[in-house]
Amino acid sequence: MPDWVRHLVIFFLVGGIGVAIACTKARVLENGRKVIRMNRPLTILLVLGAATIVALALWTLLWGLIKGNVEGVPTLLGLIIICGLPLPLFITTLLTDMYDVYWDETSVTGPSKVYGFGVRKSRITIPFSEISRTGTTLLQSNYAESRDGRRIYWSGAYTGCSDLEREIDAHLAD
Repeated sequence: MPDWVRHLVIFFLVGGIGVAIACTKARVLENGRKVIRMNRPLTILLVLGAATIVALALWTLLWGLIKGNVEGVPTLLGLIIICGLPLPLFITTLLTDMYDVYWDETSVTGPSKVYGFGVRKSRITIPFSEISRTGTTLLQSNYAESRDGRRIYWSGAYTGCSDLEREIDAHLAD
């Protein structure tokens, strides 16, 4: 396959995922609250991709051992244990409700930490009247910040995130 065809396919796949996420709407719950969460199909693809990388690393390690090449085995094994195995497990947590962001006409509730352990315990609620600004972190997580510095984080890969951002912008304009 020519390189330009491969690049075109990748462009449309990545662009298609971006358009699919941008065109989604926030989910409206029975009580009128809205919720955004990590895009499920994208998260499943990330988990499968991370698991594939770990499997390939393990295969490379085993193949090297079978062929009698023990050079670099401790380094590769260390990388697999420290980085590889936790990665699919960490990404799988994005499928839980820990990172979901809820809002109604008065406030927003969501995680006050970007990622990591303790996210479930670090959920906060900020009334729209207290939100002073929005922004993006170095790792491209979006946030709404209160006057006292508290933040609620979400990702641009959340299904319906543009609905929340429009709602916050409307309240900031008031």
